[in-house]
Amino acid sequence: MLNMIKKMALKNRSTKFAGQSPVLSGKVDFTSEMLAMVSGAGPRITPESRTKRKSIRVLLRDIFGLTLGALIVWGFLMAFLINVLMHFTTKHKLMPTIVTSFYVFLSYFISDDLASLTVQPNAYLNWAIFDLVTIMLIFISLKVAKLPFNTASYYVFGGLSISTLLYLSMHIDVDIYNNRSPWILWDIFGYGGTLVDLMMITVLILNRDILQIGRLFYRGSKPSPIELSAK
Repeated sequence: MLNMIKKMALKNRSTKFAGQSPVLSGKVDFTSEMLAMVSGAGPRITPESRTKRKSIRVLLRDIFGLTLGALIVWGFLMAFLINVLMHFTTKHKLMPTIVTSFYVFLSYFISDDLASLTVQPNAYLNWAIFDLVTIMLIFISLKVAKLPFNTASYYVFGGLSISTLLYLSMHIDVDIYNNRSPWILWDIFGYGGTLVDLMMITVLILNRDILQIGRLFYRGSKPSPIELSAK
């Protein structure tokens, strides 16, 4: 029975944090409550509790007809297409950002399809591997093509590294220790992962050091490498 519930949960999860997070808005969503009920670790689900515990993901799905995870994938696709358009219609040379946004979109798109069409054991570990492979592909592609690492690539490296750590943490907590009780890690995973995704989309579109990270690591009189790449 528990395996069947897991299958339903994975099928309903869109890729990455937004759609498959056990906890959003600081509350347990319907999927996590089902897992907790079957494992004997949670209360019985009632129609009233389902209404009260409606998550951000469900609200956005009701409004836009899409899961939040699908919106994230769509955002990366738009970032890629916008950069392609700007590269060929303006004087800005955005090939590094095009390469970076293409690999990130491809990674999210493929992992979304795999999550929707198959039941993956150790899904969190698989998604962590996806992020690591994406980092390697971007790094190798930019090096081989002799393209500079710009603001977008630095932010994507950082964002995917954070998401990898979050996935590994969830893998240890859910898959290894078989934990079904919501706690602060699930909140960090749901909120933090979604914010990281949105940050990467924003930087891929604007190609700007929006968090001023360059100034934190470089206090000299000259601009930091991140600031230079944003110009």
